[in-house]
Amino acid sequence: MTDCPSFISGGQFMMVEPHERIFNGINSKCIEGVAHGDFVEDEFGLRNFLDQLKTFSVLEDIDFSKPYPGTIFRFPLRTEDQARTSRLSGNAYPADKVRRPLTYLH
Repeated sequence: MTDCPSFISGGQFMMVEPHERIFNGINSKCIEGVAHGDFVEDEFGLRNFLDQLKTFSVLEDIDFSKPYPGTIFRFPLRTEDQARTSRLSGNAYPADKVRRPLTYLH
């Protein structure tokens, strides 16, 4: 469903991106498709992945200058364009395809 899951927990940020399209040669903290670091103490996430971190603030205002009191996972759905070049799966997952099965859970 995704090629780039990520999460924040406390002051930690982690992003798994096996295609390494987002990393663009960012320092040694990005190893074999995984980037992780502390966004509070060394500001690794803020300096290198600000756009990725901002997406966590869509539903809740997050102050990235201090640890987040919980854990948030992000699973951006694979688009048609991404599916064409993905080494993980050729299947795209538009929102309606994912939402449909979830409606039966209510």
